[in-house]
Amino acid sequence: MAWFLVPGKKLKDHLNFHFKLLFLESILLSWIRAEDKEICLPPLGCFSTAEPFSHLPLPYRREDVNTRFHLRTRENPYEDHELRAGDVAALQKSNYVSNVTTYFGIHGFSGFDPHVPWREEFFERLLNRENANVIFVSWIEGSLTGLNPAQAAANVRVAAAELAYFCKWLQNITDVSLQSFHIVGFSFGAQIAGLAGAQLPGLGRITGLDPAAMYFAESPPEARLDPTDAEFVDIIHTDAEMLGGMGPSGMSPVGHVDFYPNGGTNQPGCESFLGDLLTFCDHRKSIYYFYGSLDSQNPPLRSYRCDSHERFLAGTCMSCRANRCRNMGIDATRVPRKKHVKMYLHTTAEEPYRVYHYSVRIHFRRGRGSGYRRRHEGRREGRLFVTLHGKNGTSQELPLNSGEPVTMVPGHHVRFLVTSPDRLGRLHSVTFRWDDSESASQNDGFSLWDLWGKRRKRDLRGDDAVFEAFVRKYGDVIADVTSGDEARMRKYTRPRGVKRNDSNKLMALQAVLQVYHPFISLKLQDKGSIWNTTSKIDDSVDVTTRHDDVMHINGSKGGNKHHSRRHGEDGALLKITPRRRHRRSESNVMHVRKIRVKSGESQESLHFCADGREHRIPQIRKGESVRFSRCEG
Repeated sequence: MAWFLVPGKKLKDHLNFHFKLLFLESILLSWIRAEDKEICLPPLGCFSTAEPFSHLPLPYRREDVNTRFHLRTRENPYEDHELRAGDVAALQKSNYVSNVTTYFGIHGFSGFDPHVPWREEFFERLLNRENANVIFVSWIEGSLTGLNPAQAAANVRVAAAELAYFCKWLQNITDVSLQSFHIVGFSFGAQIAGLAGAQLPGLGRITGLDPAAMYFAESPPEARLDPTDAEFVDIIHTDAEMLGGMGPSGMSPVGHVDFYPNGGTNQPGCESFLGDLLTFCDHRKSIYYFYGSLDSQNPPLRSYRCDSHERFLAGTCMSCRANRCRNMGIDATRVPRKKHVKMYLHTTAEEPYRVYHYSVRIHFRRGRGSGYRRRHEGRREGRLFVTLHGKNGTSQELPLNSGEPVTMVPGHHVRFLVTSPDRLGRLHSVTFRWDDSESASQNDGFSLWDLWGKRRKRDLRGDDAVFEAFVRKYGDVIADVTSGDEARMRKYTRPRGVKRNDSNKLMALQAVLQVYHPFISLKLQDKGSIWNTTSKIDDSVDVTTRHDDVMHINGSKGGNKHHSRRHGEDGALLKITPRRRHRRSESNVMHVRKIRVKSGESQESLHFCADGREHRIPQIRKGESVRFSRCEG
């Protein structure tokens, strides 16, 4: 068992196995305990193990679940006043106010711990926010089932029936509308709210804080929380995949509006796997996000409608048009005539949790070496970073794509989401930087086109040097010239009907131009024949060239860009036209044409150029930071 204590994959796999084993064991224990098929608990009704609850045992009796209702108002903010259905005297002695909103808070599975740590804060936060009736629903005895969560899931049914019975009684006694009731349930408590809401037509609102999916995910709508349980049902998902895809909650939308902070899985501040397993940190984050929204001093938690978290990370869902952005938490509102609307946002690890979202789009331009036939040659892979400069301050350097490598293709763009915890105001400039990717393969510009186009890189020995030249008439003849050799180049005539850029031109005569030192006559050699030497330039015959200095003849050194001129022994003018080819792209340079940033808060879209000029397209080297300002005009 020594490997059990080793952190890492083995520990995670071991815990994952035992988690699933515990899950199956709880079901078996429930089946063994379920001796009866039905139990009746007046006035709540009868509960059976028939569908849709055949996967659960029979629940405990009322006195064993012991559901209680504790009221606090601004008149008694620190002292509970217990209410019971049917006890009119207790209600009259309480500080219940009939013309304000009534909030119900419901805890989840307790296991072995009878303490509910968020209970006191639930009272305090709501009463500080508004004058309201705040009732905490306690079913501790029904949730303390140890290693048997299936029994707690069965007891959910009794607690839900008790809540529905109490709400009906309270409505009849006080003549309040059910629309003024707002039930907030956490984990199994969210399922209690849903089952109770199904028995309360016209219920105002249910907020599900990471609703428990275990034992309820595969149930039909009438046996779990769903949009029909209240006029408005909003859900906050925070821990959908804890172990092997089996988490306390689920990813499937179950409300009118479902919020997925940080994708609905791993929350900031809960990075420790073992710590999250023991404390359910991700699971509990849904409570604290809701609490953060109760403080009027905190900025609202703005979220954005999107089909998936992947699209949200790509920065494609930053629009607020047509009800596409909503606040998460207490200020959440329903999208008209819609249900199962998915909303995404990012948060910080600490309160107030709010971050400001920006969509950043970077357009890369083709530099020299990534032209018509070599678009793929300019590809780079690296990590991208931006720094946003606004009226109210400057952000930290923000990684794109969560710091993962990005493929940069000349002529294309990349777009990602970045967030800043600080409110930057209107942006005036952006700093861009790209750097190495540890996982990226080194790209020196060499490609399959090099092999197919017969431009293989030679293995030079000693002081050998290579340059390339061509004779251009109707087509291109390509020659690699090595120091110490000679050759003559014959002009190439394009066959009739063949376009200039057609690949057939590569079938032209290929020659090796060998240069000797000092001057001697040169001749063109092919596999099948050898042409005689000529001593002068004549457009009607082959072209002969003679040179003694390879580096001087190379078109990249001195002389005209398109040709160099030298005189031979007989005084004839010799003409060398270097091949018109694109230079290989430098592996550590990218050309950025423009950067577009859209603010999720103001919905303002700004374009940034180098030095503010659109025609100014800088070469950005690896590790170099370049600042872009708002484009002029």
